[in-house]
Amino acid sequence: MLRNVYLSKVINGSNSNGNWELSMMEAAVGISVFLEDKPSFDKAVTRYRNRVAAYVYLASDGALPKTVPGSGLSSRDQIVGYWQGQSTFMDGLTQETCRDFTHTGYGIADVAETVRIQGQDVYSTDVGTRLRQALGFQSKYQLGAAVPSWLCAGTSTWVSAR
Repeated sequence: MLRNVYLSKVINGSNSNGNWELSMMEAAVGISVFLEDKPSFDKAVTRYRNRVAAYVYLASDGALPKTVPGSGLSSRDQIVGYWQGQSTFMDGLTQETCRDFTHTGYGIADVAETVRIQGQDVYSTDVGTRLRQALGFQSKYQLGAAVPSWLCAGTSTWVSAR
């Protein structure tokens, strides 16, 4: 059932929202480990790495966040819309920071640790840098730091939910 029903549904991702696809890769990695299916594990890890790069912004990406190949996001307006209307990008901002912390958390789930246990180190790569930046960025606002006017228009549902 894991191989034929679940893995077959999640291994190719969604090409939709970042948290969907990253949650799907968390499932695909876990199932692949359980099934001892190295090709599926490698495919899920590759997709995870590509999606993290498009989910967490770093200044080294340039003026705009990276996108996933085939996403159809090519213009600034499309990318800003996909990033919940956020048009100023800072290290650690995620595609769903301006949506809420719950969905952001789904996107920065614990896939990296499962991958590490399986003998691959993504923490010392671009993935690790992005995850560290995302956790630092999100946590300061979740802990009550004042939201600057450039972030989520100075307000967000996650601010009032505190």
